Amino acid sequence: MVGPSALLQGFFDSKSREIASLMAGYSDKKVFDNLIYIDPTNAHIYQEARNK
Repeated sequence: MVGPSALLQGFFDSKSREIASLMAGYSDKKVFDNLIYIDPTNAHIYQEARNK
């Protein structure tokens, strides 16, 4: 991946907390690894959800 597109970045900036809250407590932790890979600027949000 060369770099995030403005559209994807805008989507994740506005929806990262909603996605994280929906996925909190999900048993497959690989989902959070994928979210962090796709959206590293909001990694802290996904890491908090992973630990719930």
